[in-house]
Amino acid sequence: MVDFRIIDERVVPLSEVPNGDLRELILYWDRKCAGGTFALRRSIDPTDIPKLLGTIRIVDIEPGGVFRFRLYGTKSLNPDRKDMTGLTTRDYEDTGFGDMVTRHYATVADDGQARCWRVKAEVDVGVYEFMRAVLPMSRNGDCCDMLLIKSERLTNMRLLRR
Repeated sequence: MVDFRIIDERVVPLSEVPNGDLRELILYWDRKCAGGTFALRRSIDPTDIPKLLGTIRIVDIEPGGVFRFRLYGTKSLNPDRKDMTGLTTRDYEDTGFGDMVTRHYATVADDGQARCWRVKAEVDVGVYEFMRAVLPMSRNGDCCDMLLIKSERLTNMRLLRR
């Protein structure tokens, strides 16, 4: 266990996310929303964003506030240093990290509004900062039942590599 602890956390408006891969995904998702609140899952085409595939996550929202990873990019980082595909946010061994992730996902799932967080955190091997965009999607256009997520490390890039 790594004992994840939040030092600072704040919501950043999507329009203020700096240029880079995270911004690229937000702009892609925004185009797929076509003026709506969320993108249709069928409109998200991985071949449109090949350089981002290793770092994105697609999450199914299940009853009871369960968030199951349908896709967990091979370059995605977490304190457990493992692939979470098929698992849920409750399956993180580091429960502090899992609680934060669940809270971020639930916030977007509850109101269907995309958000980006900037987080400074500490684990037993060091301090790091990252940004995480959580973008709502829908299978049928009626409600937010999936999420598109990407995190981007800002500091201490080698920390927690798988």
